[in-house]
Amino acid sequence: MAPIVLSSDFGYVLLASALISTQCSLSVRGAAKLRREFDIKYPDTGNGRHSQKLSDEQWERFNNAQRVHLNYVEHIGTIQPLLWAAGVVHPTYAGAFGFSYIVGRELYGYGYQKSGPKGRISGFLVWQLSTIGLLGLAIHGSVKLLGFL
Repeated sequence: MAPIVLSSDFGYVLLASALISTQCSLSVRGAAKLRREFDIKYPDTGNGRHSQKLSDEQWERFNNAQRVHLNYVEHIGTIQPLLWAAGVVHPTYAGAFGFSYIVGRELYGYGYQKSGPKGRISGFLVWQLSTIGLLGLAIHGSVKLLGFL
């Protein structure tokens, strides 16, 4: 079996991966800001003793911001390996899908925090299409490396 040699274009994959990790870490900013503003102590994540003191509007704003971060955390374990797997054979396309994923996540977070669940749809569509694209590239690359193509 011949070794896999990564092209210099794999740098796009690594850059997108690093930016996705950074964006995920920073996605907590909205919830952290509201946590301070509404005086919600840890470990209350929006359904505990401290959040019971919030008005309905405050509770919804905090939980929308909290969901932006938690949803990112829930999906990062899927997107990163797909990005790397897709990038082995298709680094330029994988990098492009990685960057579009970042844009989609930003739209998702902004829309969710400003308009609630309905505001997340455009960003959701962008990052889901990016994820599907990476899945397709990862499968195609895997099949190609296995010699079936």
